[in-house]
Amino acid sequence: MGEFADELRAGIDEAARNMTEARVAGDDYGAEVYRERLRYLRRVALRHGVEVPPCPEPTARSEPGGGPK
Repeated sequence: MGEFADELRAGIDEAARNMTEARVAGDDYGAEVYRERLRYLRRVALRHGVEVPPCPEPTARSEPGGGPK
C-alpha cells in the first residue's frame, strides 16, 4: 500500500495548497471545491487506514500577510 498511501498524501497536500491559494485570491468557489476534494481524500485515507496529519480547516479567508480577513 506504500505507493497508494504516497499518492493519497500527495493529493491531500495538493488540495490543501490549492484551497489556501484560492482563499488568498478571494476565490470562494474554488476554495470550496478544494475543501470538498480535501475532505473526500481524507475520507478515502481513513477508509484504507492511511494515516495523514491533522488538517485544521480555516474558517476565514486569509490574506497574503497571513492574518485572517
